[in-house]
Amino acid sequence: MFRLVKLKNKKDFIFFVFVAAFFIFFIFQVSMMVFYRESWVDELMHLFKSMSVFSGDFVPFKDIIVEYPPLYLAVFGIFQYLFGPSLYVGRIVTACFYALILFLMFLVARKFAGKWWALSGVVFMSSNFLLVGNYASAGFYSLAVLPLMLAVWIETLQIQRWRKSVFCGISFGFMMLARTNMLPAILVYIVYLFFLKINARDIFIFLFFVILTLVLGYFPIVLGDPALAIAYIFAPFHNFGPLKNLPPSTIIGLSFSGFLEIFTAFLKEYYSFLLLFISSVAAVVYQNWRNKNEFLKKESFYVFLVVLSLVFIVTHYCYWRLKGNVYYANYFMPIIVLAAVIGLARFLRKEVCFVVIFAGIVILNFAINIYRTDVLSSPLEETDIQRVERGARFIKNNTEESSRILSFDNSIYHIFTAGRKTYAPLINRNFLYFPVADTETVKRLRFYNFEMLKQWFVEDADYVALQKESWRDMFVRTDHWGGGGKRDDEKINEIYKILGEQYEFIGSELNVYPRKYTDGNDGGTLLLYKHVK
Repeated sequence: MFRLVKLKNKKDFIFFVFVAAFFIFFIFQVSMMVFYRESWVDELMHLFKSMSVFSGDFVPFKDIIVEYPPLYLAVFGIFQYLFGPSLYVGRIVTACFYALILFLMFLVARKFAGKWWALSGVVFMSSNFLLVGNYASAGFYSLAVLPLMLAVWIETLQIQRWRKSVFCGISFGFMMLARTNMLPAILVYIVYLFFLKINARDIFIFLFFVILTLVLGYFPIVLGDPALAIAYIFAPFHNFGPLKNLPPSTIIGLSFSGFLEIFTAFLKEYYSFLLLFISSVAAVVYQNWRNKNEFLKKESFYVFLVVLSLVFIVTHYCYWRLKGNVYYANYFMPIIVLAAVIGLARFLRKEVCFVVIFAGIVILNFAINIYRTDVLSSPLEETDIQRVERGARFIKNNTEESSRILSFDNSIYHIFTAGRKTYAPLINRNFLYFPVADTETVKRLRFYNFEMLKQWFVEDADYVALQKESWRDMFVRTDHWGGGGKRDDEKINEIYKILGEQYEFIGSELNVYPRKYTDGNDGGTLLLYKHVK
């Protein structure tokens, strides 16, 4: 008996050593992503908008559109209100959410696969640096996946069914308040409940709390303009109301060649995850085909994870309405890893080849990802955020705290980081430029056109910040809402004329933009002009 206890303690100690080693690695890896992850304008826009709305500068749908569900406004807004505008703040918040996602993954996997396989799954998740980098950036990935994983964990608890319905309903509601593209999870979960023959009352309780959470979450931002807000809420599914005559952007519609290109990129990036998932599922199906009905009943939770993974893949990469993106996998990769690990541990652990293949894939993934220069800036160089902060200091030193600065290019990075204000549509950079002459319609949509931009130039702006090398090309976003014609040169010349007649050139700062928007370490000059009123 003494020997058995002693052996168990040794095993626990060894496991503790591995967990501690992974924890140290995790802190190092996430810190690298927070400080050295290359930046793109989307994370800046989420932070800028949330800070502006939370601090009361703009009212949703009255002054500014909220094109995504509103949870990020509260989450990012609260922390920026406490610590000030900063890309680091947003990244640290989402990195903490990512840590919670891994913890919930571990708890679920441990219940069905044991602690060693659970730890292996968490390590596997950390082996793709793009995946980790995206979870640690100031985006929606961690924000949307955390409530999904919380609901999955709640489903494994031994509590009364009605309590599960309440807690899962709230969790799924928060998931939808983070991203509408997570809707398939709710639909698959409802089918799962019907398959388990759950009481109709408990299913109703689940739906009630999903809807209640959504109503309470959307209510504060709908008040500004209910018709416009509701139209934007349902825009991912169908344009109606004020948006019914809006021309489709280039993210709408999926050609076959476009589908192949995007799906190939998805396979190339996540081949290891997909290989393990598909091969393990295929092996489990082959082993249990003869007694499939009994297997479906006995292993319903595993089947739920498999079906949810497949539905997520189809809806995110084979959906005809929206063009996919390799980043969309961030919304469901933890589910795929869970399904693969549980499948390996419960049904294939005696198949030594699968265990060896799994270990080899994890090691290979780490080896390949060490050289991901597309994810991390070199620690020996000035990071993207440090470049931006240097440009922000330049703006801060040459403007007043109450200044309103006009910019429709990547200079909004510096306006945000310097704690200055801009015009509501310009927080989205040039994404909301709408090249039509009907200004009232444009204002109704909370977009902007050239007439509005010119009015801001001439009458309102205190300063203008421009990226020297690219502002002319970014003047209209020709690849989003259309536009770009013979009069573009005339409009650009008109801007030059306004700058020459009504603005004083303050100065410039070199190489202050994220490398994604410059030519490596060169280029990216910030120009600052002061309005002489």
